[in-house]
Amino acid sequence: MATEDDKPNAGLIGTATAAGAIAMVAICAVLTALVRSEQADEDHRKNAFADEKPLAELVADQHKALGVGPRWLDQEKGRVQVPIDRAMVNVVKDLQANPQAATAESEPVADADAGAATDDAGAASADAGAEELAAPDAAPEAPKPEKQGDSSNQPPPGEEGAN
Repeated sequence: MATEDDKPNAGLIGTATAAGAIAMVAICAVLTALVRSEQADEDHRKNAFADEKPLAELVADQHKALGVGPRWLDQEKGRVQVPIDRAMVNVVKDLQANPQAATAESEPVADADAGAATDDAGAASADAGAEELAAPDAAPEAPKPEKQGDSSNQPPPGEEGAN
């Protein structure tokens, strides 16, 4: 019994694949159109019975409140209601006069070692201060960057505690 070589029909396979892809795109387009049509009908049905009068009144009241001139909300606390357009103009004028006002004030960071015992920490800092006083013209030596990836047992950065 002899075996025959497989001779696939490449043209037939390509045609079937292309026809399947076109059919898949057509099915997706039809389903999308169907879902959108049903959603639009549902939205129309829900909005047909909606009472829009309270919403319109609320929007009108809000627009009227925005157009009112400055007035006191709470005079004891110093709270004033100002129309948004005027408030934006005032903020821009303040920032042009003092650009640093846009930056939040930074709070001092508490020293992490403030409550720690200082057995020889004071001596170490005193020695460092003495060296700086002894050589005021000398520039501090910059730390040398570590070479990474030189040895096979060194983990990549950020994975030191992975083992």
